[in-house]
Amino acid sequence: MFCHRDKKPHYCQGQLVGRGFYIPRWVKMQIVYSPSNPTAYNPQAVDNLGQIANQVNWGGLSLSLTGPARCWPKKNIMVFDFTRLQVKAFGKTLYNGFIRGGQASEQDFWSEHVRTQAFFAYFLVHDQALAARGRGGGIALWVKTES
Repeated sequence: MFCHRDKKPHYCQGQLVGRGFYIPRWVKMQIVYSPSNPTAYNPQAVDNLGQIANQVNWGGLSLSLTGPARCWPKKNIMVFDFTRLQVKAFGKTLYNGFIRGGQASEQDFWSEHVRTQAFFAYFLVHDQALAARGRGGGIALWVKTES
């Protein structure tokens, strides 16, 4: 799997936010959404609750960002917050804990409004691929791979 954006500068609200980049196939990246039990968090009943994990594996190194997530399927929106980080080298855990005030962020996540949180608005939802625009205007692409 790879991510590639064109080499043209990207602008968001008139400000330059960067050029694209390429991630080679030998760097394994995946995003995983796991549904959760709604009673564990006490959010609104209309939300689809879960946890999101963004993982990168390169050689013997592994980096995983995880945190709470909720979806609104009718609007194709997923709100999320990466609150925990795990770093491993050759199977040995180097760090596993909260980042950026993650413990407080997890507790406040369910009561915050979507305007203040990171989110993806999906414009392509297919069984083999997803494409979404982020809160900051960037585009993310995912392709389903064999597990």
